[in-house]
Amino acid sequence: MSDLRWSFDSRTEELEVWDSQGGRVQHFDKCGAEGYFYCSQGRIYVDDTIYIYGNRPMRDGNGVKPEELKKKAKEAVIQYLDDNGFDSSLPWVTIY
Repeated sequence: MSDLRWSFDSRTEELEVWDSQGGRVQHFDKCGAEGYFYCSQGRIYVDDTIYIYGNRPMRDGNGVKPEELKKKAKEAVIQYLDDNGFDSSLPWVTIY
């Protein structure tokens, strides 16, 4: 399995997780340009680390500060990992 990519949409509070297929399926492919503005996004290396991009979302979602959205996104990713039998205690790393 390649690394997993994830995107948490602040407008719908929905998490999408997909296999990047060797880096071929990028965030832009899945979320478009709006994803950079409204989604917390990152990567999951299931045996190593969870990455979250520090510069996404670039805008507040409905008046909610980006840091609060990132907190909700982390909770959703942890729930996804637990639900799918992955280690949800992996360290988080913020990348830019």
